[in-house]
Amino acid sequence: MTKRPFGQTGLHVSELCLGTMSFGWRTRLPKALALLDRYHELGGNFVEAAGICSDLVAQPDWIGLPESSIGEWLKSRRIPRDEIVVATRMVWSPSLQLPAGNVAVCCENSLRRLGTDYLDLLVCDWVQPNRGLDDMMAALTKLVDQGKVRHLGVSGFNSWRASELARATSSRDLVGVAAVQDSYSLMERRCEPDLLNFSGSPQLGFLARSPLAGGFLAAPHSDRPLPQELLRQRNLRRRYKTARGEAVRSAVETIASDVGTTMAQVALAWVLANPAVSAAVIAPLSLNQLNDSVEASTLDLAWSQLRRLDLLSSGEPPGFPAAESLPEPFETKPEAAIPLLS
Repeated sequence: MTKRPFGQTGLHVSELCLGTMSFGWRTRLPKALALLDRYHELGGNFVEAAGICSDLVAQPDWIGLPESSIGEWLKSRRIPRDEIVVATRMVWSPSLQLPAGNVAVCCENSLRRLGTDYLDLLVCDWVQPNRGLDDMMAALTKLVDQGKVRHLGVSGFNSWRASELARATSSRDLVGVAAVQDSYSLMERRCEPDLLNFSGSPQLGFLARSPLAGGFLAAPHSDRPLPQELLRQRNLRRRYKTARGEAVRSAVETIASDVGTTMAQVALAWVLANPAVSAAVIAPLSLNQLNDSVEASTLDLAWSQLRRLDLLSSGEPPGFPAAESLPEPFETKPEAAIPLLS
């Protein structure tokens, strides 16, 4: 896997980030360790968990298992800590009364589960980003000053809220934002105007979440799905089964057939072709899925194929650019990351 600069953090991360949300519960520990082993063997150095929860009372039992799985892997394989970029996510609820205290406690819990002294990246997922920013940013700044968090990322922000946050942090000498995470795929392009087209510098890293649209673009739907896949397929069909969705899936399937590869690889290759993407977050449940995803990093789609996917995927939902107004497909220049919000 190619390493890409992660904004201006000084980090270079694998273009595929291994998402571990299912580790420890849906993906049991032996399989989770095998996936981590294979990812590392293939050159991966960027893993993301989701173990920090700001609501300590309502925290479910499984919330820390992904972090514990990564911690067990780092310890049992004796992986040098500086070889792996470790990220985790925190869901921020503005209804809590003592956010600063909760953030500190939750961070300590995550560090303990991961068996490390610091997080390379903490992604804060705001449910209501217009509330509680001052207290939260002050608490996060303290964690950065203590060396427990190296860089901060945000999720759930549109452009004006992110700009508001950038102004607030710079004017109050608080920690700045180093990265943005958002859903980004052929089926989810709403972030492009807000997060991929900012002007100015320096630059932010961008994590593309759910690049396969929850699996909708991964493979043709089976007429006889396994029981555990039935509900997922129904949900995806309900969400994406539109004229646009079917056109995109058909094009992905056709291109995959023409190139002699899989639908998942074509969908991932389209995401990775965008120079603003630092890394795409994948969540494989098997070694075959992981191997298939990694092969996408070597797939160079033709200009005509990228253009076709651009046109078909930019159609129906409000806020999408009109097909005829789309720029030419991305040039594959990983060093060109997302500009800093201003």
